[in-house]
Amino acid sequence: MNGVIFDFNGTMIFDKEFHDTAWRKFLENRIQREISDEEFQLHVYGRSAQDILSYFLEREISGQESILIEEEKEKIYRNLCLQSPDFHLANGLTEFLDKLKKKGIPFTIATASARKNMEFFFEHLHLSRWFDLNSVVYNDGTFAGKPAPDIFLKASEILHVPISECTVFEDAKSGIQSAKSAGAGEIIGVASMLGEEKLLSLGADKVIYDYLGECFVRLCPEQEYQDFLSCMKGLQLQNINCACEMLMLDFEGYAFHALGLTRVILNNDILFTSHDYQSWDGKNDKNNDEWYFLDKYREKILGGTVTELVFSPLHDLKIYFDNHLIIECCIANGYHHYDDENEQYTFFERKKTGFRKFLAIYNKRITISKSKKKL
Repeated sequence: MNGVIFDFNGTMIFDKEFHDTAWRKFLENRIQREISDEEFQLHVYGRSAQDILSYFLEREISGQESILIEEEKEKIYRNLCLQSPDFHLANGLTEFLDKLKKKGIPFTIATASARKNMEFFFEHLHLSRWFDLNSVVYNDGTFAGKPAPDIFLKASEILHVPISECTVFEDAKSGIQSAKSAGAGEIIGVASMLGEEKLLSLGADKVIYDYLGECFVRLCPEQEYQDFLSCMKGLQLQNINCACEMLMLDFEGYAFHALGLTRVILNNDILFTSHDYQSWDGKNDKNNDEWYFLDKYREKILGGTVTELVFSPLHDLKIYFDNHLIIECCIANGYHHYDDENEQYTFFERKKTGFRKFLAIYNKRITISKSKKKL
């Protein structure tokens, strides 16, 4: 990723109950009727106050008028926040923001909240540690709200990073639609409100439940990454082996170790998956051991030449060979011995004195699987 854009409510703080209570109390008092959960999800979550008020008050509300009316609701909301011990940044977020700042990756907030609320958040959540309020995109009534793409396009301009190179963190339907319409390079769904299946169906590329990890931060210089691409293309796969959870590829002059979840695919069929074992004995018994399938398909796997490498914005890696072989390295939890920063895949250059670690991709443990179990 070259830039990161965060939605705020439901993404950086999990404040759904505060907003639900405040909006329902305010709107139902105004319109004198109950609001269904479906109507609430469709016309409140992730939308600007102008859009919300225009729909429920059944008349066109100007941007400036919406800010004045909304303040009644926001007073209710802010009081609820200050009275609750649950008013804090999402778990792991402070560490994640520190890591982004340390690595020089630009990031900002794009939120439907108004300035007065953002001032409240900056004061009570100490956001100035990472953000400049003047660089935050908030609802000032001058642009179309989500699901229109305007808010994320404006945020990418502030970051001076094309939106196609930005990762967006969102929790709501309208926000995901907005990010997709803007052309965001990657959309991370935050499951604070909607379930994982729903977020994925709406267009999120991956789903997290908190920020207890930094699998989104690439810990290597861009030039090394480009050198890696140049070195890999044209190399012939000479040998392949397993060591516990690690898949080791040998090329002439180089070696590649995949320590995260890795799939070996031939002619669109998955031959085997690293981490796919029922025992550590390494015996050739048909017990789902990766060793068994590696030996079974070794002759078909070896001899291919690397033709292409494809990275996702989150640095999942696919290596394509001219013999219709694909090796797919998925950013997961990595080799379990690395408890702090888990190596995902590593490229070594063979020297007379031994191997030199040429490039390594890391992450920290983070829950992104559908079962909520760590990969």
